[in-house]
Amino acid sequence: MQLWLQPIGGYLVWALLAVALLALLRVRAVGVTERRRRVLTGLRLAAVIVALLVMLRPTIVYTQVKKQSASLLVLLDRSRSMQVGDGFGDKSRWDTLRQVLGDAAPQLASLAGDLDVKFYAFDTDVAPVGASDAEAGAPLANGGVAAVLEQLPEAPEGEQSAIGAALDDLLRAESNKRIAAVVLCSDGVQRAYAPRDVAPQTAARRLADWGYPLHTVTFGEARSLNQTRDIALDDLMVPATVFANNRLTVGGLVRTSGYAGEQIPIELLFETTDGTMRRVATRTIASTGDGQQRTVQLEHVPTLPGEYKLTLRIPPREGEMVTTNNERSTFITVREGGLRVLYVEGSFRPEMGRIRRAIDSSPDMMLDMVIVSNDPQHRETVDLMNQFKPGEYDVYLLGDVAAWDFTQAEMSRLADAVRSGAGLAMIGGLFSFGAGGYADTPLADVLPVEMIPHERQNPDEAIREELHLKGPFQLVPTPGGRAALLRLGVDVDETFWQQLPPLDGANRFRGLKPLATVLAETADGEPLIVGQTVGNGRALAIAVDSTWRWAMGGQVDAHRRFWRQVVLWLARSEDDSKEDVWVRLEQRRYRPGERIEFTAGARGGEGASIVDANFEAKLIGPSGEMLDLPMVRDGDHFVGAIAETLDAADYAIGLAVTRDNTLIGTARSRFLVAEHDTELDNPAAEPGVMANLASVTGGRSVRPEEFGDLLEQIADEPLQLEIDTQTKQTLWDIWPVYLALASLLSVEWYLRKRWGLV
Repeated sequence: MQLWLQPIGGYLVWALLAVALLALLRVRAVGVTERRRRVLTGLRLAAVIVALLVMLRPTIVYTQVKKQSASLLVLLDRSRSMQVGDGFGDKSRWDTLRQVLGDAAPQLASLAGDLDVKFYAFDTDVAPVGASDAEAGAPLANGGVAAVLEQLPEAPEGEQSAIGAALDDLLRAESNKRIAAVVLCSDGVQRAYAPRDVAPQTAARRLADWGYPLHTVTFGEARSLNQTRDIALDDLMVPATVFANNRLTVGGLVRTSGYAGEQIPIELLFETTDGTMRRVATRTIASTGDGQQRTVQLEHVPTLPGEYKLTLRIPPREGEMVTTNNERSTFITVREGGLRVLYVEGSFRPEMGRIRRAIDSSPDMMLDMVIVSNDPQHRETVDLMNQFKPGEYDVYLLGDVAAWDFTQAEMSRLADAVRSGAGLAMIGGLFSFGAGGYADTPLADVLPVEMIPHERQNPDEAIREELHLKGPFQLVPTPGGRAALLRLGVDVDETFWQQLPPLDGANRFRGLKPLATVLAETADGEPLIVGQTVGNGRALAIAVDSTWRWAMGGQVDAHRRFWRQVVLWLARSEDDSKEDVWVRLEQRRYRPGERIEFTAGARGGEGASIVDANFEAKLIGPSGEMLDLPMVRDGDHFVGAIAETLDAADYAIGLAVTRDNTLIGTARSRFLVAEHDTELDNPAAEPGVMANLASVTGGRSVRPEEFGDLLEQIADEPLQLEIDTQTKQTLWDIWPVYLALASLLSVEWYLRKRWGLV
């Protein structure tokens, strides 16, 4: 305890006031007896002393130690994976958890004397247990553990194990209270969908930041006894589209446990036009070690255009506990005709990505990508002799790839494919045309520009500036180019091309072949795009490699239409004027409750996007029921989403586009919501994860039989937080002081009046 003095104005001011007040003590009245003078002086002195004490403002300061209550939070996993019977005596994890809680009732009741013991259960969400709704989150009381067990379900049915989100919810629910510790009782496996897929490690770090230890109790085995015999398809790899009469390759990832050495049959089912599923391919693989994965491939050649469902399936085997993971399905679009494009690049660069996206956006074009490099770390293992075989592709695009990255045989095969009817475009780059050493190769005969050997650009030398045109400059179509290759729309004229962002540079052509035609050039007349007919095919020399700047400058549609027209011209399909209406999904297979997003659009005959029309989208259910789907415009297309939780079934999104009450076209895209038992597909526990979560926070990880020991250790630790609180008690502004001062002055005045001194 301390006494603080804080005089008004400081000690000097207080001293001066004290002297002034003391000077008032003398009683100067005439005829006053000595006794009366002493009484009056005493009263005045007492009043001055009280006044001076008030002016000193004395304060007593003392420290109090207060105890703050804390909570012990027990979080129980009630998801379906807790049904797995890999506990002692073949008990399920859930039954083991209930027994452990019952056995620990005395320790929990003892802890409840010092801590607020609270129970929560979680699956997708978190809910308090052991308390009434009015007391949600209240500490253990009355019925104790028995009340908790009574409120827990007989069997857990939760569809998700959102461990991370549950820990975060617990922190929010107890944000205004002190948490002594959190005890997580679970198998340790997070199985959650967005937005509940918060990483448990992230939530554990937040607990650590607050200084709250997380103790974990792991139920279940790392390799579940009931999981020793199981076959699962963990993945399905299928292209989104394929052209009719082309080979479709379907890949799958098979995981086996408990069937070592056995032959496992795999079936590919493909939907027929009447909606039935027909087996079109089979394959048998030998099961390998437990838990190992193996990739399998099956093939089918669809013949009719349309949208079809396909299923990769493993017939259930004897002894399998879980069979919902034995098959995977999706939808694929089979397109009529269409153009197949092979794009060969020598390096990753901005132009490559933009060209790829531009061509992929056309539903009647299918692009395959190959990276060819003389660097062994980047060269892909591809059979270019087969890829360059006449008839294999309609159009070939060569990017910044040098001649020495091909063999002579490969280039001869590609030249033959062009003469047989394929289209070939070489795109500008550091190692394109003569700079890439193509002067003495079979491709020199089909390209429309002249090349000589000494203009070769070697990889280990500085860039030869005489081989390149410096930018920036605009691409200017010639009259012939606008009439054929560069028709980007009916409203496009010379001013449109001048508004496009300028290009960075280009390859410089030494000369042109006699039958070549300049389709685009610079304002100074330097050729930029040159074309010619070669046998039954066509070839283009495109000197530029920075058309990606058009897209980056906001002209995405113009960039897309330009490259579409390049492909159409090379394939002799430049007069293809069909309109196209489309709707696309990011994927064709979804989980129940997962958000489904889609895009939709329409293009005119020149490839230009149509946005000034009425777009109407509907969700078509498995029984034909329809639900309107709102969409919003996003640039040259529209986007929408399905936020409702859909049951497991097949669905479709239908799109109709009209203008002035005239139908432009319709489109439909099918998808499925899979009946997928995420909780039981791979129910092996994760004790390593549980141990890691505990260690992050300084907690302990124990087995169920050690739960009682854990509670005793918690009981032996400091259970309450002591806080030093400083308290100030002022002695100068309390009513007895002012009452004493007023009384002294009043008595002094009364006596003076009575004695005739006033």
